[in-house]
Order: sequence, then C-alpha cells, then structure tokens
Amino acid sequence: MHSYSKKTKQIRKVFKDHGISIAEWARKNSFSVPLAYQVLSGHKKCVRGQSHDIAVKLGLKEGNSSNFDSLAQAIHNINKEK
Repeated sequence: MHSYSKKTKQIRKVFKDHGISIAEWARKNSFSVPLAYQVLSGHKKCVRGQSHDIAVKLGLKEGNSSNFDSLAQAIHNINKEK
C-alpha cells in the first residue's frame, strides 16, 4: 500500500475512534470542508495554499505546524469541547 494511502487510512481511523467527523475538524480549523476531503482522498497535490496547510495539519506532509500525534491530541480536544 502506498505510504500516503496508509497515512490517510490511519488519520480516518483516528477521526472515527474519537467520534469526530472530518467536516467538524475542518470547520474547527477554519478549513474548507470539501478541500479537507479532497486532501484525504489524494485528489489534491497539496503543494501550496490551504490544501498544503490541511496536509501539514493532518500530518500528511512535513511543515511548520503538525504531525500525526498532535492531530490525535487536537481531535481529543475537539471531543472535550462537545
């Protein structure tokens, strides 16, 4: 399985395990909901702009803000707000 596909599968599992929708996460992070789904489905290259920011925040790409572990923590924090 391709590395990107593995990561997106893991990310979707984290969302599911914490009972948070991708749409809810996107809205909480001020991202476009459809774009978040496109990034997770691999339909965007995520080279620049919001798609890149989403990929970094999800831990799909290296960048200034996030990794997979901090994504799980962020989802946990959204759950606490409910």
